[in-house]
Amino acid sequence: MGDRRLNRVASWCASAALCGALVIGGSGVSGASTKPAVVKHAAARPAVVRAKVKIVNFLYKPKTLTIAAGTKVTWKNADSTGHTVTFASFGSPTLGTGATWSHKFTTAGTFSYHCSLHLEMTGKIVVTS
Repeated sequence: MGDRRLNRVASWCASAALCGALVIGGSGVSGASTKPAVVKHAAARPAVVRAKVKIVNFLYKPKTLTIAAGTKVTWKNADSTGHTVTFASFGSPTLGTGATWSHKFTTAGTFSYHCSLHLEMTGKIVVTS
């Protein structure tokens, strides 16, 4: 009885291998498509464009940053005191030492900013389309 089971398994494996070869190779089967398989890939994510501004020695470095629309800018406070990044209609909270704040610029234009705690600290983001 064990031999009969072994023969059935062997027969099934041989049939499966033959079918697999025909499907993969497409050899000699009438009506089989000879077109290559179409492989669909997931849509590629757009690259995230990033830029950095460092706050050090009561300065924004770089003082003027030119970027393309869609760029995310991150400010990092490397000073020993708190600072802000304040634009006309939006801005950061006070950033302690080592803290960061980010904003994505989506429209072209020139955006001036300053530190609300130290008014002499100014910077500019120039966004191109």
